[in-house]
Amino acid sequence: TGPASVLRAGLTPSCLLPPSGATSGSVSPLGRAQRVWTEPGGRGLRGATAAGPVAAACPLLAVTATAPGQPSGASTVWVREGGTAPATRMTVPLAPRTSEKCSVLNLTASLSVGNSTRGKRTGEACSLTCLAEGFNFYTERAAAVVDGTPCRPDTVDICVSGECKHVGCDRVLGSDLREDKCRVCGGDGSACETIEGVFSPASPGAGYEDVVWIPKGSVHIFIQDLNLSLSHLALKGEQESLLLEGLPGIPQPHRLPLAGTTFQLRQGPDQVQSLEALGPINASLIVMVLARTELPALRYRFNAPIARDSLPPYSWHYAPWTKCSAQCAGGSQVQAVECRNQLDSSAVAPHYCSAHSKLPKRQRACNTEPCPPDWVVGNWSLCSRSCDAGVRSRSVVCQRRVSAAEEKALDDSACPQPRPPVLEACHGPTCPPEWAALDWSECTPSCGPGLRHRVVLCKSADHRATLPPAHCSPAAKPPATMRCNLRRCPPARWVAGEWGECSAQCGVGQRQRSVRCTSHTGQASHECTEALRPPTTQQCEAKCDSPTPGDGPEECKDVNKVAYCPLVLKFQFCSRAYFRQMCCKTCQGH
Repeated sequence: TGPASVLRAGLTPSCLLPPSGATSGSVSPLGRAQRVWTEPGGRGLRGATAAGPVAAACPLLAVTATAPGQPSGASTVWVREGGTAPATRMTVPLAPRTSEKCSVLNLTASLSVGNSTRGKRTGEACSLTCLAEGFNFYTERAAAVVDGTPCRPDTVDICVSGECKHVGCDRVLGSDLREDKCRVCGGDGSACETIEGVFSPASPGAGYEDVVWIPKGSVHIFIQDLNLSLSHLALKGEQESLLLEGLPGIPQPHRLPLAGTTFQLRQGPDQVQSLEALGPINASLIVMVLARTELPALRYRFNAPIARDSLPPYSWHYAPWTKCSAQCAGGSQVQAVECRNQLDSSAVAPHYCSAHSKLPKRQRACNTEPCPPDWVVGNWSLCSRSCDAGVRSRSVVCQRRVSAAEEKALDDSACPQPRPPVLEACHGPTCPPEWAALDWSECTPSCGPGLRHRVVLCKSADHRATLPPAHCSPAAKPPATMRCNLRRCPPARWVAGEWGECSAQCGVGQRQRSVRCTSHTGQASHECTEALRPPTTQQCEAKCDSPTPGDGPEECKDVNKVAYCPLVLKFQFCSRAYFRQMCCKTCQGH
């Protein structure tokens, strides 16, 4: 058996003691039959004797394990007759290495830290069941606890005649009055404000860092570590003393009395741990977090009283006015709000102060008089050349700023300072060699499709030196020839030569000439129109000598017996003297 461990059961745990001579399997304390049962393999309750008088009604107030100085294997039980008589102490010897611990309601495990007892949810809210440590049996010691016993922890509902009855927050049985969020019975929630947020430190390794101040009187406190473990958490009092530092290795759930209330350490289905308290707390608390190698994240929420006994250690204050944003023509100043420690007036992070009471930021005008005339210069333009030396420009105007939104242009003489330059030289990287093309030649030929030609040279950047073509980019070389077509060329035409001599030496004959088709360039062509071809023969007449006197004119006629005159004319034989004479009439005029 270990050190004493008290199970407080309100006012009512029932009798545990069997009368002298009771046998295993049945317990009949004070004449009332009590059921005893065992699980498979259970050994049952061994012989127990009562030492001292036992009253007919003996509600049990407390059961403890064997304490130093008591017989080994015995438990001490206090009973009170009818709930009013003085308590009678009784020692109950149990089986060796066995102590009996009872639980009211559904708590069937030992509440002593480090001495766990396997429990089982059994019994009604207003009945009493017990489990003997080291044995596998349960016993219902009373079907109903004493009237007035709380039905459950943290509730005002009570047991009456074995049934759980609702009790209002005014402690009146059956009342419907409930507490508001401020824990004011029948209140409207106006006596407090909800403060909540999520805090993450800026960087690890900075030691403990304050998260939030929880003022005295706060209720419904909830703190949750989003990193699954509350081992980073610490609670500090107003006197800078640590009240709680880390929660590693504490079984779940667990109750921690602190600041006049009980904090419950819980772990949800998602393994996230939380620390909760119903409140109110009787002293202000400061929640702190320790940032080691990881960055913890805390979610907090609580309802703080609006009317507080003392000022919080952190409150909002106005910072000094900032410097005026302009020296003239109307500027502005801003007065920011910062969170300060009330004790030493030092500035702290904003999350220490309540967001609901934050002061508004202030702003005011300053330096509203007009500015003196001054030169206003524009931005420089791009350099006129992307490489080597060039020139860039900018605008320069004499102006006077009247207000933040108005500027007045003045004559250059109004500005007392010398005028800034408008132009300046600019320099880029050295220009690479480039192609230089001379003028185009005339189009050749002068009509119809032709070509122009020009000379393209690779020159230095200053065009002073001619370089080999390999120094210039082939892709950037401009063309050296270009197609051209100035006008449409004239069509081909017939060209006739001079007439030859007349074929007749006397009288009518023929003369001939050459006719050929030529293009506009004088070359022979076949594109002339045949219908426009000029004639190649023409009739001519030669002057005959004067006849001798006495001779009459000889008659001109065809001698068909000699030649067929139409053929003579066709084949141009009239120029021959013989055929001309034989076909005189036909050849006349040809």
